[in-house]
Amino acid sequence: MAAIGGGLATGCSINTQRANKNVFRGKAKNIIFLVSDGMSIGTPTMTDLLMQRKLGKESKWMNLYRENKVHHAFMDTASADSLVTDSAAAASAWGGGVRVKNGALNMGPNGIEYKPIL
Repeated sequence: MAAIGGGLATGCSINTQRANKNVFRGKAKNIIFLVSDGMSIGTPTMTDLLMQRKLGKESKWMNLYRENKVHHAFMDTASADSLVTDSAAAASAWGGGVRVKNGALNMGPNGIEYKPIL
């Protein structure tokens, strides 16, 4: 669904939503890094709409976004050599911030090793 926190990464596009200008600027005590494979913002949005219409209440996740209590980021995890991305290349993209070829894990051209962000 969303990564709460998130880091800037070379080769990946990240879109962070910040509605409130009075954003906390101190050091984060905790970062929850949640990866939900293959789920776009449309999934929690549709869940929220269904809950509102069927149960008369909004989802807890979308409520946190509306109240500006959490932030989320989206990341493109495409591989460097294929339209279909394998697990290693996707993990390298979000974990290390660099697109690599399918079958490689944090390994670039000419044997360059990339260090994961975390």
